[in-house]
Amino acid sequence: MSTGRAMEILDCYPDSVLQHCQKIGEGVYGEVYLLRNPKGGTSVLKIIPIEGSLMVNGERQKKYEEILSEIIISMELSNLRKNPVNSTSGFTELQEVKCVQGCYPERLIDLWHLYDETKGSENDCPDCFLDDQLYIILQLADAGKDLESFVFANAQQALAMFKQVAFALAVAEEELHFEHRDLHWGNILLKQVDKSTKIRFTLNGNTYIVPTKGIQATIIDFTLSRVEHDGVVIFNDLSLDPDLFTAEGDYQFDIYRLMQKENGEFEY
Repeated sequence: MSTGRAMEILDCYPDSVLQHCQKIGEGVYGEVYLLRNPKGGTSVLKIIPIEGSLMVNGERQKKYEEILSEIIISMELSNLRKNPVNSTSGFTELQEVKCVQGCYPERLIDLWHLYDETKGSENDCPDCFLDDQLYIILQLADAGKDLESFVFANAQQALAMFKQVAFALAVAEEELHFEHRDLHWGNILLKQVDKSTKIRFTLNGNTYIVPTKGIQATIIDFTLSRVEHDGVVIFNDLSLDPDLFTAEGDYQFDIYRLMQKENGEFEY
């Protein structure tokens, strides 16, 4: 019988599991950890606090309906691996989605402090959350390091990355009318593979083989994305976040304003 309460975070991810974690990134939405399986392999945990009244990293927490679009879009893009007509493995593989509750695990707080000491964090320490705090945890396949910090061995690898990203976007646009809307160099991950590895894409039933030249590209983070599925448009209305269009610093913020201008400042 359901109690109406989400599972405790430590029931889903006990200390015996979290001891193999490492914080690898962050965003306004929350924290990102690398999870090492003692039996082999790695996954990524994206932990997003939701539905609470506490401000997090200067922003209000997302509601269920606001995070739902990212979950659905992540699922649909991940499932393109199995699509017979339009197929790509160029989007992050979604392994699990969990809604959990509780205080932030001490192990992850320790890892947050370690990250802050070594790299510097722009986020609030997650030790502020109480035992009624809800989180969405996306467990994703480990796809390597971001393009911003990756060093290519040669120009051929850079071209191979571009081709992989272009094919993945073409497949998703054809199948789902996909728009990423935040595809900066922090949202493309690269990992090293055997130089002889080739990646297969299927677009409108036609198969294309792309040499990797030793690197495999994966597109991530669909917080701002848009798709159409079964006649329904699934998206995050960017017009509800005016700060997105006034931020300064990185070139991506200029792109947001250009996008707004190009669309006539309609809803997105």
